[in-house]
Amino acid sequence: ASNWVMGEVLRYTRERQIEITAFPVSAEDLAGLLVEIRDGRVSGSAAKEVLARMVEQGGTPGDVIAALGLTQLSDMTELEGVVDHVLKREAEQVEAYRSGKTKVFAYLVGQVMKETRGKANPGIVNQLLRDKLGS
Repeated sequence: ASNWVMGEVLRYTRERQIEITAFPVSAEDLAGLLVEIRDGRVSGSAAKEVLARMVEQGGTPGDVIAALGLTQLSDMTELEGVVDHVLKREAEQVEAYRSGKTKVFAYLVGQVMKETRGKANPGIVNQLLRDKLGS
């Protein structure tokens, strides 16, 4: 919470030359946004976009996340299917990884993120890939 206040909130107040008491998002709504991040429903980078929208147009974190289509995909079963698809499609890269080219791992994560249009929970994607690649 401190990082968000010291970073995003104070940046906004400095840019607009306003007092922090004039910040247009309530403490409750900011806390609600941080809960969305903590619970994995939205990524940290997407939350910055949500906050910007809340500042400019108002709305609750949940409503803005839904309106912008930024809900993070955290369903293990669904993500496992995407990971399996990517591993099958990228068999050559999987073999390269298993041969010791560990930098390929980031490429595979990127392919899963691309497949989900950036909505996959990266922590879950990393864990699924590690489990499936045997690392």
